[in-house]
Amino acid sequence: MAKGLAGQGAPKVHGVLCRGFLSVGLDGKGWERHKSQINKRYGQIEITIRNLKVKVLSSERATACFDQEYRADKYRDQGRKTIKLIERDGKWKIKKEA
Repeated sequence: MAKGLAGQGAPKVHGVLCRGFLSVGLDGKGWERHKSQINKRYGQIEITIRNLKVKVLSSERATACFDQEYRADKYRDQGRKTIKLIERDGKWKIKKEA
């Protein structure tokens, strides 16, 4: 299981989002509010990642694709996720999540 950002809460993930971040129509602040509400609603969240494939597009851009299984107290979901990454100041940041 990939623990990564699961259960860390929105304020702790802010550092991995780049300026101009977008996910399901939300900018970075909107996404953080949404994730904070989810973290309050569910006591335990578990995320499993499988079939991770990273494609480096340039020295500053990459794409990560994977199958994600999301399990919480009252909710389960699974699907394919694509993360677009950009390198800024020596660190990889999330530009877009779909």
